[in-house]
Amino acid sequence: IEKYARLKEALARIPADAAVSAHFSVLPHLSHRRRIYMYPNPFRTQYWGVHGEDAHDADTIDYVVLRDRIGGASTVAEFDAWPVRDEFEKVERGRDWAVYRRVKVV
Repeated sequence: IEKYARLKEALARIPADAAVSAHFSVLPHLSHRRRIYMYPNPFRTQYWGVHGEDAHDADTIDYVVLRDRIGGASTVAEFDAWPVRDEFEKVERGRDWAVYRRVKVV
């Protein structure tokens, strides 16, 4: 399917050494990376360790990959509303996904 081909191409353009926070449905395509997080980690600790201890620093994230309307919620809309969004630029957009690249660390 073309929309998934575009997403796979977008994921392939993310540098191999980049730290990525991604929607759970995209994680299998990025699982070969050394630093990969299930969004919203590490921006907001969720399903992390026991009671969220030892959370990682969100300033280390280079890319964020999100999906729209998977399971009823739009992680793209949620991320676009967060203050941390100002540190990222949207570099790719598909019908139901978006890729963001960090442009600054506050």
